[in-house]
Amino acid sequence: MFDLTGRVALVTGGSRGLGRAVVLDLCRDCAAVGFTYERNEAAAAAVLEEARAINGHVDTFRARVEDRDEMAAVFESLASRYAPIDLLVNNAGVNLASPLISMDIDAWNHGLAVNLTGTFVCSQLAARGMMRKGSGSIVNLSSISGMRGQPGQASYSATKAGMIGLTKSMAWELAPFGITVNALAPGWIEAGMAQAMPEKKRKRALERVAANRFGDPREVAAAVRYLAADESRYVTGQVLVMDGGIP
Repeated sequence: MFDLTGRVALVTGGSRGLGRAVVLDLCRDCAAVGFTYERNEAAAAAVLEEARAINGHVDTFRARVEDRDEMAAVFESLASRYAPIDLLVNNAGVNLASPLISMDIDAWNHGLAVNLTGTFVCSQLAARGMMRKGSGSIVNLSSISGMRGQPGQASYSATKAGMIGLTKSMAWELAPFGITVNALAPGWIEAGMAQAMPEKKRKRALERVAANRFGDPREVAAAVRYLAADESRYVTGQVLVMDGGIP
């Protein structure tokens, strides 16, 4: 069930957190997996070593998702080495928390470029190859912040909401070509910002979660696998919320 044998996958922002979990999960049966990173070369090298212990066909690329030329080179490299990708996971993102009235315009633009423009650029590049093959899956890592908003998260919430709108539009356009496009909206997951949360804030956050725990990155990876598998071919244009039951 949810077998991805033979697929070629690309995960953006795969050097840590949710991206790392997705990369390692896809390595279990995909024919080849590529992942991008922007700055942390040491973290990317560690994930690459771990991934190649599972699957020998894993490549990493230093590239900015918002840069069309850099990402086009990534897609071309994977296509020439293996085949045009079957699965794109748009995971790369930044969260530049700041109150609305004091947010710097450069920080706003950077969040927009990475989270939203990056998703558009990578999806457009992926879609062209998938349309020729008549199949494929795109999974966008949004957030519950894009559905409910959060204080101090104007840039992050706006871009994650934009990803949901983009997901739904792409789903309509690409469905005739056998391509599914869906979004995941995780809540608190034991990765990145949640792990660095002060204990008092963490306790308050847990009080709002019906499951009384934060999610595991591997649970997000399992959801990506479901949305990429043949069993979900009739699921497209949807947002799968993974928040442990926040009311």
